[in-house]
Amino acid sequence: LSGYFTDYQTALQAVSQYGEGVNVFSPFNPIIEACSNRQQLNFFKKLGQKENSTSDNDIQSRRWIMIDFDPNRPAGTNSTNEEKEKAYLLMKRVGVFLRDQGFTSPIVAMSGNGYHCYYRVNLPNNNECKTLCENFLHAIELMFGDETCDIDIAVANAARITKVIGSVAYKGRNTEERPCRLAHFL
Repeated sequence: LSGYFTDYQTALQAVSQYGEGVNVFSPFNPIIEACSNRQQLNFFKKLGQKENSTSDNDIQSRRWIMIDFDPNRPAGTNSTNEEKEKAYLLMKRVGVFLRDQGFTSPIVAMSGNGYHCYYRVNLPNNNECKTLCENFLHAIELMFGDETCDIDIAVANAARITKVIGSVAYKGRNTEERPCRLAHFL
């Protein structure tokens, strides 16, 4: 399902129609104004193969680069508290390293199963900057990634979607060992 919303109340109302078990994602970089002229304005629409949702060409500029710390676990499952803790510790190590390199403090979020660090940037949306972001994430992954936790290098594209903060991450069944969790800012 895809939708474009002009205000958060309308978006919340549309999301609430789907109830529990629905994951909600959004791009974290600004979308060009013309996208609000698409059919799915202020509601969700199931898209066919040839219908448009947000692509890299629909992003105005890069305002954020996200580092996604995702604990390794079986596909289609939520993380255990122990797995999530390993992602947290890796995020802290990377954050200290980047701080020591002169980076400003990121916005940090618990994504439901791992952690996201959003670093403020001011970059155009072009191929050169996409390569720059890919190389940055790849270097961080090479330096810090291990068998317990991945640093997702696939999040370098400008239109990358991410878990909406304040929504629940439903990767698998909600169990005591592997619970569904509310994504929130730290």
